[in-house]
Amino acid sequence: TVVKSWQRMPTQLLQEWSQREHRPKPWYSSVRPWERGKFRQKVYLEDPKNKDASLEFIAANDSDSQFEAKEHAAMVALLKVQGTLPLERKMPDPYAGLWKASAAAASAPSKFEPKARAKAP
Repeated sequence: TVVKSWQRMPTQLLQEWSQREHRPKPWYSSVRPWERGKFRQKVYLEDPKNKDASLEFIAANDSDSQFEAKEHAAMVALLKVQGTLPLERKMPDPYAGLWKASAAAASAPSKFEPKARAKAP
């Protein structure tokens, strides 16, 4: 992945968010992948004041490398904590497209949620 001087990887954006929110640095750990030879990671965002309010995110899919798995876990966390922001402007190409698609899917109404019914006049 080629990163230009003004672009940030998802892990960098998540670390910047943690600093802004006065949280400790996010930490990552490996999770058992679905397929052999692949990688998966989870990210843990600790809340210094309330341990029950700490957040943990795991990427849904396996990745080809440990680096990619870490970036995907950070992307999942960013979608939760900053999902409404246009962060694709700050990310390099493969992650910008993934951010747009994921943010659009997150904002789209779920087919399992009840739809609001129009009132009869």
